[in-house]
Amino acid sequence: MMYRLSAIAVFAITAGMLIWNAWFRESASGDAAVGEAYLAIFVSIAVLIAALVVALLPGYRPQDRYWAYATFGLVIGFWLQR
Repeated sequence: MMYRLSAIAVFAITAGMLIWNAWFRESASGDAAVGEAYLAIFVSIAVLIAALVVALLPGYRPQDRYWAYATFGLVIGFWLQR
């Protein structure tokens, strides 16, 4: 059985992971920084795909799509900040 993905849940998970990354990031040194960069890229792509599903499928209400658009903005802002 396939469950509907809540747009608010996607936004909350993204915000939580970005806050976690900003507050608890260790200093960049060697291979740990490379692994952390790959993790950030992987999480960003996964969240963007989930938000894209919510934004493009017709089964979601416009209110859910607003959360998906906010998630796009949050992830893009995170990468532009770096």
